[in-house]
Amino acid sequence: MKLFPELASLEIQDQRKDICKECDYRNGDICSECGCFITLKVKFLKSKCPKNKWPTVTENNSNS
Repeated sequence: MKLFPELASLEIQDQRKDICKECDYRNGDICSECGCFITLKVKFLKSKCPKNKWPTVTENNSNS
């Protein structure tokens, strides 16, 4: 049993941040669609964009 969620690689985090920077649902550092803080949400491997704008990531294709 894992105690902490798995982190995404820095590359994946950067890709997600870049996508969010251009998103119409971004309001500062908050996603107005899901209410999450973007700088935190991008860090977790299994996080998903509520509008499906992020590429799908699994433990096998991440570099974390």
